[in-house]
Amino acid sequence: MPSKSLLLIAFIISSFCSIYSYGQRPTPSPAPEFNQCWEYSDKENSFENLLVTKDRIIAASPVARLIALDPTQGSLIWTADLGGEIISSIESTEQKLFVATHAKSDAVEEQNYLNSISLETGITLWRIKIGGTGKIYVAATPTSVIAAAESGEIAGYRADNGTLLWQF
Repeated sequence: MPSKSLLLIAFIISSFCSIYSYGQRPTPSPAPEFNQCWEYSDKENSFENLLVTKDRIIAASPVARLIALDPTQGSLIWTADLGGEIISSIESTEQKLFVATHAKSDAVEEQNYLNSISLETGITLWRIKIGGTGKIYVAATPTSVIAAAESGEIAGYRADNGTLLWQF
């Protein structure tokens, strides 16, 4: 009985090796050619943070300027200047964007903010002060937003108005 098992294993291995040459890699197919559809240029800003939704491309500059572009034509839909600098990624729900910013006031005080922006219009819906230092990590659901600071603070807020739900 063991000889039949060995024979079956040898057959499977030889079949496999005849199909796939050992040590050889398949020849890669040539890369498809892409045509540039559009280009957007902003001589005043560089954009480092990008979010793509079903009908918008959102780009953020380090100086807290957001722009929304039409993904099919590259045309500018709106801009939003939040002030300060962006210190998080951009997160979204179907109707809102969420992004953390860091601002220095005329006084010495520095402050972090969590901003909610209309995805449709770019208008700031609410802005609240948040704790923590360093980069802020933002996550969003249709009903809540979580902001976690690099320094360890984490808090949950209502997505519709920024009311604090909980914090650690």
